[in-house]
Amino acid sequence: MEALLFFLFVLPATELAKVPALHEAPPTIESLKASRANVIQIISVSNAGPWGDWGLWDSCPQGSYANGFRMKVEPQHVADETSVNSICLECVYADSGLLANRPCSKEGPWGDWRGPYNCPIIGNNRSYIVGFALKNQEESLIGDETAINNMQALCRTFDGTSGITMIEGIGNTHGTYTTFSDTCPIGSGVCAILTRVEPDRGIFVDDTALNDAQLACCTL
Repeated sequence: MEALLFFLFVLPATELAKVPALHEAPPTIESLKASRANVIQIISVSNAGPWGDWGLWDSCPQGSYANGFRMKVEPQHVADETSVNSICLECVYADSGLLANRPCSKEGPWGDWRGPYNCPIIGNNRSYIVGFALKNQEESLIGDETAINNMQALCRTFDGTSGITMIEGIGNTHGTYTTFSDTCPIGSGVCAILTRVEPDRGIFVDDTALNDAQLACCTL
């Protein structure tokens, strides 16, 4: 009985000890230019989670852009929910529409893949991701933190005549969206992704997996 009481006391204490730590700044746009020389802008959100470390930029090949995304999601109602563990772009070549690759950056270990969620064809033109928002569970310091739970993406044709449409993944229910990121300028679209992920911290410490993401815009 004494051992059981000790376990019940220690577990909440580990949750209370989960505080944001200092981390290196994310890789800059300069580190991306070796693979995408036509990158012009980084877009980000203001409501991301505070935990984890940044990966490296992962990009679409030259001539291709993000037409959609996939998410790796751990379902709700598990013992330690982490929700979204990774976001990958679905890159297609602008001239043919064929799949180019699926860049992901850093990835958490839990969950199954959902998607892809693709931008629509508008008229005779393909649309591409030009902005995004993340659904984040705000830090509470007590309880099961999950950080990022879903993503919305803004889609637009390169010439901008289509206006902007929105697509959304199928994530989990925790958290809220705030404002969208800036949008890529007319004549450009998302071409790379960078993610911040908290690694597995062990059985007695709360895990959150994906906490933040940045996207990069490239010209046509």
